[in-house]
Amino acid sequence: MCIRDSITTVLRDPMETVCSVSQLRNPVRNVKVRIEERLIEFAKSKNENGGYLLGKNSNGAIHVEDAVSVGNVEEDNMQITFEKGAFKRVREIAKIKNLSVVGNFHTHPSGVLKPSLQDKYMQYLYTRYVQAIVTEYGISVWYRGKELYNYQL
Repeated sequence: MCIRDSITTVLRDPMETVCSVSQLRNPVRNVKVRIEERLIEFAKSKNENGGYLLGKNSNGAIHVEDAVSVGNVEEDNMQITFEKGAFKRVREIAKIKNLSVVGNFHTHPSGVLKPSLQDKYMQYLYTRYVQAIVTEYGISVWYRGKELYNYQL
């Protein structure tokens, strides 16, 4: 049974439904990103920011084709919270582009391409999505604690 997450924390959106790993139809096996340079542009800010990854999931093979930045409502440059309703708006954009939301991304101004403890916790909650960590030096994409994609300048 899927439940709605009521925790107010980093990368949470109240429209999101949280499902257990056993409920995933197509667990992610690999990831291809076609917009590396565009994602790295988001990382040039000194403040953490992020958004959602759009693409297709074909039997567990994720193809990231677009990204939509939703900004950060936090004033702290080392934490991110998406504004309320962002997921719903991005889902509408994805539908127009004939894509799906396949994950989220956020920047690490520190330059570290590995998930923080908070990032790992959020990945646990939102198990059906990949999570991209973006710095001005590269991108790493994670799924259930495993790095599936790494691109470095």
